[in-house]
Amino acid sequence: LKLRPNDPGLLVNTATALLESGRATEGMNILLRLYKQDSTNIAAVSNLAYRYGEMGNYAEAVRFCNRVIALSEPDDDMALGLAYSNRSY
Repeated sequence: LKLRPNDPGLLVNTATALLESGRATEGMNILLRLYKQDSTNIAAVSNLAYRYGEMGNYAEAVRFCNRVIALSEPDDDMALGLAYSNRSY
């Protein structure tokens, strides 16, 4: 990361590793930083959608799911996730 601090793939992988190891704040900060640098980075956007949903922040999950849909052809998993996040509880 020190050699290539702005490498998108490296940032996504680092964020994923942090998130999986329980360091959610650090991982989310990296994903958000990457998103601010490039709001069309589908890996960052889809990871943000997934992680916000996982954290129970459904409003942000839906916002990022909609961004994923705008950037690409949605797949069945994304459509199901978006439908699930719009459920009433």
